[in-house]
Amino acid sequence: PDIAADLGAGLSASSWIVASTSVGLAVALVPAGALGDDVGRRRVFTAGAVLLAASSALAAPAPNAWLLVAARVLQGVASAAVLACGLALLGAAYPGRARQAATAWWGAAFGAGVALGPVLMALVQAASSWRITYLVLAGLAAALALVAPALLGESTLGRRRGVDPAGALLLAGGLGCLLTA
Repeated sequence: PDIAADLGAGLSASSWIVASTSVGLAVALVPAGALGDDVGRRRVFTAGAVLLAASSALAAPAPNAWLLVAARVLQGVASAAVLACGLALLGAAYPGRARQAATAWWGAAFGAGVALGPVLMALVQAASSWRITYLVLAGLAAALALVAPALLGESTLGRRRGVDPAGALLLAGGLGCLLTA
């Protein structure tokens, strides 16, 4: 409500603000994973973190709802790269039984992030402004992008899978139409 009021967003724009990150994530998750398999998971993970930092920095000063929606769609695309390639990097780094424990920790951390992230950002927003939450996220994503190349090993699938751009565009169009309706 604070964001919608600040940007003068109506009901339609408010719906897009809420759903836009999920749309970007849903559209990009499979292509990001395929791209990581082909060109390198660490490379795509790091690019996703850079895009997350940039799109969050773009969202913070958004003068209207539609620029915020565009920035949030980009955040979803960036998050897809981090999510898909992060789990794949974990699988490559921990072979055999160690992979089970590492994946369990990843799942627990993911669940904690989904549960606690909105609460923590709501506290930041209550103490300052909704715009600050995007700057905090931009800073965290930039830090991740800086340390990822040094801390993560590179891995690929070993054979080209290719990305299905037509499929991704059809999914984006379908989700956009569904949300618009």
